[in-house]
Amino acid sequence: MARNLITLIAGFLLLLFEAVYVGLFAVDNWLPHVGVGVMIYLALRKGLFEACVAVLLLAWVADLLSAAPPGVVAMSLTLTFFAVYVSNKTLAYRGWPVRIGLSLVAALFAQTASALMVVALTRELSVLPALALAGVPSALLAPVGLAVSWVALAWIDKTFAARQRGLLTTSSG
Repeated sequence: MARNLITLIAGFLLLLFEAVYVGLFAVDNWLPHVGVGVMIYLALRKGLFEACVAVLLLAWVADLLSAAPPGVVAMSLTLTFFAVYVSNKTLAYRGWPVRIGLSLVAALFAQTASALMVVALTRELSVLPALALAGVPSALLAPVGLAVSWVALAWIDKTFAARQRGLLTTSSG
């Protein structure tokens, strides 16, 4: 339980870091897609129920931090999570080159899903050229978000695993 809570808090902090990064440097077109990175980590390393609950909560936070219409980012991240989770059961993604490619495809999928939902909600077709001009180059930074989130969340998992095996002890005193 504590491990899942710490993982969620780390995911929240990573999403907040991304929002601050975008706000400070005004780099809307060059997102590191930390939300996609966290989602890929959860899809590849956690069980379905555990990962689904975490992704839904993190997607809700990502939705609150975005400027998109309510629910669009949450829905696109959740759909991307299920696509990655189901395809992982068939294809068994292993190794960093495959994860990097997966992050590129997942970021493009999430952005395309978001753009199509915005078009469906607003009937505003001007979103589609923005996807082509900003979304595709932005997806090229998805491996950065994956690496940052993977390192942070894997460190948390290793720390908890070592503590369970008794390698780490807490001193009382």
